[in-house]
Formats: sequence, structure tokens, C-alpha cells
Amino acid sequence: MDIEKLIEQLNGYFEGNDLKRGVALDAATALSALQAENERLRDEVERQRRSADNRQHLYENAERAYIKVLTELEQTRAEITRLKHYEDKCHDCPIVCAKTEIVKAHEELEAVQAELERVKRERDAAVEDLHKLCPAWKWDGQKED
Repeated sequence: MDIEKLIEQLNGYFEGNDLKRGVALDAATALSALQAENERLRDEVERQRRSADNRQHLYENAERAYIKVLTELEQTRAEITRLKHYEDKCHDCPIVCAKTEIVKAHEELEAVQAELERVKRERDAAVEDLHKLCPAWKWDGQKED
């Protein structure tokens, strides 16, 4: 169905030319097809918008988790530094509890670092998904060390 040709024929009819048999039916059919395609495209745009919203939500959650883990990591590092002070003094005293706390804190640090790496991977995946969805999108989140 040549829509341009239908438009020309309908414009000609408006200018006083005769309308060939079936042109109005062809025009109505073309309008119906265009309307259906328009609806399909609108649905696709809405689906893509929801998908983008979901990806943005995932990215924001990953960013929050990343910042939380970074904060925990800094707190753990500070705690280890504090406990190392006791470790140095432990050699001069029979108290071993400070050394035990250091070992536990070190294990916690390793767990937090593993969690940080996991969150980084999730964040990077969310950023990559957003780049796939919208190549012009630029991440302006926290810079890594």
C-alpha cells in the first residue's frame, strides 16, 4: 500500500478531482495499520522506559551498597590501626586479648574487602547496563582510589 500515492489521491479529491473506487477504503486501511503500528511503538517506548527505570534503580542500589562497604572498610581499617597499638604493647605484658582482637579485626577486614569487591562488580555491571541502554549516559558517582 503506497501511502504517498493515497495522500496524493485524497488531496486531488479535495481539489475537485474524482476519487477512484476503493481509494477511501485503502486510506482507511492504511490509517488503521499506521494506528496499530503507532500503538505498538508506544508500547515499546514504555517498555524501554520501564527497563531504564529498573536499571537506574539497580545502579542506585549498587552505588549505595558500594558507599556503605567503603565506609565499613574505613572503619575496620581504623579499628585495626587502633588494635595494632595494643599488639605492640602485648609483647611487654601477659595479656593476649588485644592480639586476639587484632586477628578477629583482620578477618573482618578481609570479609569487608571481599564484600567491597562483590559490590564493585555489581556496581560495574549496573553501570555497563546503563551504558548499553543509553550510550550517552556518563557515570558521575564516587571516584575510586
